[in-house]
Amino acid sequence: MKKIILKINYKHIKKRKVMKKIILLVLLAILTLNVIAQNQLTGIGILKLYSPISLINELGYNSETKIIKTQSDYFRYAYEKFSGDKIYEIIQDSTTGEGYGGYYSKDIRKFYIPAYKVIPTLEINCLNLVFYKDSLVSIECYGSNELSEALDIKYGKSKLDLKEEDHTFTYTYTGATVVKTDKTFTQTWDTNSKNVSCQSILMIWYSDKAEKNIVSNFCLKDTYYEKKISNIEDGIKKRMEEREELSKKQKYDGL
Repeated sequence: MKKIILKINYKHIKKRKVMKKIILLVLLAILTLNVIAQNQLTGIGILKLYSPISLINELGYNSETKIIKTQSDYFRYAYEKFSGDKIYEIIQDSTTGEGYGGYYSKDIRKFYIPAYKVIPTLEINCLNLVFYKDSLVSIECYGSNELSEALDIKYGKSKLDLKEEDHTFTYTYTGATVVKTDKTFTQTWDTNSKNVSCQSILMIWYSDKAEKNIVSNFCLKDTYYEKKISNIEDGIKKRMEEREELSKKQKYDGL
């Protein structure tokens, strides 16, 4: 009877095991990236960061965009207006210095939308959209409990930070003193994106007359472009100041 000798290629088996491990690791990496991508907070409804400027036409406003060029028009149409039938573009002129609330650079465009219904049960107000070279880089609106709750449910609980500062007030007629506390509540969401910041800030403070004031603001933005825009605008303002200074000097030439 012949003996059957099995020759086992251990190197081949080892290679196959290594390949299986590599394939498994690649699959796990793909799944992890998919989960992260699904949980990235980069927008609200159709308002997604890096969307083209044509997005403006999808917000449900049929009338033409109205241009705001002056400070008076800004406060008349775009300052804390919760309703309206128009979208407004806020611009500033670097040559004349005219304008308020916008940007001097032609590469940066800012639009104001009084109200946008994200879903049937959630509307956001006082919406400011900033585009840099046709790409949406900042979404800012009035903060609300409904918006914060929706983001908490979809993207995970936000981190809450509270800062307080006491102020003592003295009543003129009685001389009695009272302590009022300014409070700043900051909610921060993990966006799972390096340059994307998402915060909602509620400020409660008291004026010199001890009158209570409340303001709430939500902002989702790309911090890289925020710095870039700030540098561009600072450069333009500096050149405007230099032109103004030169104009003043020329005015008194020969004095």
